[in-house]
Formats: sequence, structure tokens, C-alpha cells
Amino acid sequence: VLSDQSSQVLSASIGIAYAAAGVGSAESLLRDADLAMYRAKEAGGSRSAVFDADLRAHALARLEVERELRRAIRTGQLVVHYQPIVDVQTGNVDRLEALVRWQHPQRGMVPPGQFLSVAAESGLIVDVGEHVLREACRQAALWTSVVGRPICVSVNVAERQLLDSSLIYSVKRVLAETGIDPSQLELEITEELIVEKLDRRLSILRELDAMGIKLAIDDFGTSRASLSQLKSLDMVSTLKIDRAFVIDVATDSVDRKIITAIVALADSVGMEVVAEGVEHANQVSALRHLGVDFIQGFYFQRPGPTERVVGLLKKPFRVPSAEAFVESP
Repeated sequence: VLSDQSSQVLSASIGIAYAAAGVGSAESLLRDADLAMYRAKEAGGSRSAVFDADLRAHALARLEVERELRRAIRTGQLVVHYQPIVDVQTGNVDRLEALVRWQHPQRGMVPPGQFLSVAAESGLIVDVGEHVLREACRQAALWTSVVGRPICVSVNVAERQLLDSSLIYSVKRVLAETGIDPSQLELEITEELIVEKLDRRLSILRELDAMGIKLAIDDFGTSRASLSQLKSLDMVSTLKIDRAFVIDVATDSVDRKIITAIVALADSVGMEVVAEGVEHANQVSALRHLGVDFIQGFYFQRPGPTERVVGLLKKPFRVPSAEAFVESP
């Protein structure tokens, strides 16, 4: 019961770990109980979970990934692949998204889903992010000199980086090293990161904007960002529509209405709209019909190594016309 006599009901997620006599340490026991607590939360919360053999195997596997990832960062196993972001009107590619890949010496290409979450939990995401930032900007400078026009790169920024004061210094250092104009760099933050604790991140975003860096909101439409939050993000230049609304855009009238609303919102505040996860020509036609500015996805090109990029920059893609879209009920 609070001081104003209103009552609040509290719940708890509890993790339980057992220790055998003389085995392990207090630290390992707390770690095991912590893992069990997160299992309880993932199961819906307000319950308990017991640390068991499955969780132990998961914990050991995660520690092994972390150990190998540290070595990968140190020995240069991380590579950057690029996916074109295509102008729907011209088919030109003037910007690309930089995506990290792990080329393991024994296991080959490790999918991002198998190591990025570990990188985020361990704090290694800061080192991974700086590596991608430096490589992407270096490539942007090279491509700009080859094709004779500014080429932009879009780099994802994780929550840990937004809370790390070194992000500003890293960006300044990389821009100075590579010599690209700040407007050639776009940093992507997920919508999820602006739904909570926005005030703590606004100062960093405003400082990046003052430097001339472009900012984009990724996965837009999935985390219920409010209009008041968007009003605070006047420095953002791009909204990237989550693929969840793109998959059925050619056949689902609700998805089309949502995208129409996003495009109208973006237009009203001077933002560009990028649709992600596009795989089929009918999706392209529908999105063009709805007024999307740029399209990114397997339909045009899967993410690939740097040697594939120059050809994409020199020859525009053929983009299916908006007229080819026939609206279904």
C-alpha cells in the first residue's frame, strides 16, 4: 500500500539453482540462478524456473561463443557485407546498408543470429560496431572515388553503443580517418530503442545530427513509438518500415493502410521511407504505388561482399512500375 493509500500488486520472476556441497562457487551459483530467472521471464513471468542441464548446456555454449568472438574481433574474422538501398523512381543505388558477418576459420560463415545477441549481452557489440563503422566508411570513400558521386553507407547502432559516450568520438575519428563527408554516413537505431529511455539518448542523437550524420529509425511500426516521441526526433531523416508489413503488402489491405499511414506521417515531417525485406516484384509495385521512396531486399540483391558493389553503383536496377500493381480486396 502506497502513501496515498492506493494499492499496487507486485509479481516476481524467480530463478532457482541448487549447489552440491563443495562444488562450484557463490558466483557460479548466482549466475545459474540468474539464467533460470530469465527463463522464467521468457515463459511469461510471475513464475519460477529451476536451473537444469539444458540451461547449463546453453550457458556453456554462450560462453564458448563469447570466447571465440573475442578472438574473431582480435584476429580479423569479422567481415562486412553490403545490401543496396534502391531508389524506386530511378533504380539507382547511392546508399548501402553495412551488415556484419563472421567468417569462422572452421565453421565457415556464422549467421548473425548466433553471435550478435552474445555480443550485445557481453558488451562486445561496441567493438563489433566500431569495426563495421570503420570498414563501411572506408568503403564509402573508395566507392565515391570510383563512381564519381557520393556513396552513403548505413550502419546499425546497438543500445549499448547509444549509452556509450565513446560513440561520438568513434564517429569523429572514423570520419577523419576515411575523409568522407558526414552526410555519407547514416546510423540506424531500432524503433524499440526510442520507445523507452529516449531522454537518455536524445543528447547523443542531437550531437550526431549537429555533426551532419544522417539518422534512421529501423524496424519502424513494431514497437509502438508515440507521436510525441517522433516529435522529439526531428533530427531523424529516414523511417525504415519493418518487413512484417511488407511480406503481404500486395494482398493484405490492412498492411497497405498501415504503410500508407507511415508514408503520410514521414512526408508530413520531411522524412524518407525505406521498405525492408522486399522479395517479389508485386511487393515492389505495391510499395511504389503507396509512395515508398526506397526499397531494400532480396528482390534486388542479397547482402554480399565488397567486390559485388561497384557494378551495382554503375548500373541502375529495373524497378517494376506502380501501374503493375492491381489492388486486391
